[in-house]
Amino acid sequence: MPYTERTLSISPAVEPVVVREALERILRSAPFRTSKQCQELLRYVVERSLHNEHEALRERVIGIEVFGRSCDYDTSDDPVVRMRAADIRKRLAQYYQSPSSSADPVRIEIPSGSYRAIFTPLDSGASGPTPELVSKLRTDRRSVEITLAAPVEQEAQKNEAAGPRRLRRPFWIALGVAILLALAAIWPVRSWYASRSPGVLKTFWAPVFASGKPVIIYAGSNAVYRLSHSFLEEYSKEHHTDNVGPEFFVQLGPNQSIPASALIPVRNTTLDGPACAMLVSLITQSQERYDLRYGTDITVGDLEDSPAILVGAFNNPWTLKMTSPLRFVFRNGNAIVDTWHKFPAWVAVDLPNGDMTDDYATVSRLIDPQDGHVVIIAAGIGSYGTLAAARFLTNPHEMADMAARIPAGWQNRNLQIVLHAKIQAGLLSSENIVATQTW
Repeated sequence: MPYTERTLSISPAVEPVVVREALERILRSAPFRTSKQCQELLRYVVERSLHNEHEALRERVIGIEVFGRSCDYDTSDDPVVRMRAADIRKRLAQYYQSPSSSADPVRIEIPSGSYRAIFTPLDSGASGPTPELVSKLRTDRRSVEITLAAPVEQEAQKNEAAGPRRLRRPFWIALGVAILLALAAIWPVRSWYASRSPGVLKTFWAPVFASGKPVIIYAGSNAVYRLSHSFLEEYSKEHHTDNVGPEFFVQLGPNQSIPASALIPVRNTTLDGPACAMLVSLITQSQERYDLRYGTDITVGDLEDSPAILVGAFNNPWTLKMTSPLRFVFRNGNAIVDTWHKFPAWVAVDLPNGDMTDDYATVSRLIDPQDGHVVIIAAGIGSYGTLAAARFLTNPHEMADMAARIPAGWQNRNLQIVLHAKIQAGLLSSENIVATQTW
């Protein structure tokens, strides 16, 4: 049955057409256009929330409808919905911190612990925690406050009927408790603002943007090969297949081999695209310029002339070269080693089927004391670690956590951070700091 506007049941102050227009702007924004899954999930949640289809907003139903899981799939074994929802909340936070959201007439949010979207009308340029978000943060306290509201209201009615006389003690007690609860509710809102404050994030990146030159973002090449034209021609003849090109997947038997001469290295490719996209989004939101490079498209002169961000480790020779004299270095193809020997080596963990469960990364900021030239390095042992490093570098809350862990005066100093990246069901679940160094 197609949706009609009659089925909608939301605040009359927020028209569905306004919500949908805001949704389209969000989906076209930098934080969302790099993730098709996040786009599909957010669109699904918004539409079902507009129509108050609460049953369709259950985790298992979302997994089936949006991510194509089977009808008997177990949400405890496959947390894709929870992880993508968490990702959407972070991307929404990035969007509402950007100038492009300043004119939006409505704010779309998905409170933590829920898959239902809430829509709040905004004045032009307004931002901040919505009433629904504050309510969600203090659900337990609000239930107590509602319980107290009835006796307070009854007491007020009695006093009004009895004429001007002294209010009874229970009223003052209930009123005092309500005030204390209201004051207690202010604290999470303050924490909400503090966690989203861009102060630490801007301070960290300030030396990078100080030169006014475009920021070079350089990602190395991964070990990717294609089949030679002669091999594909022979394959096409044997299998009577037309239009076999370099992107074609040939069907090989279990005992069939490919001669080394048929494997051609592909040097202009990278698997660190999502990490680069996050960094590009941060730079464009800061209204700065950037120059994206990869493969062999970079020289030492480029790195000496402009601020630079190096993405990736073992696939990026510049990262390995610039981190080799530092405390935390990449070794043996699968580890980060503390050359001061104060921490054990951090080693990536792989399952027998090749899936990774734990990755590690370093985030480095190197400032030349002579000219202030800056190099940022976001590098993981594997691609998950690199993505975690980029997410850390663009997240105000995680940067604030970093500032609380390292010594004061870090703003214009060199630093290195080691991150632990946890992977679940093939998706980056979380990252956390395990070691730091400033000098």
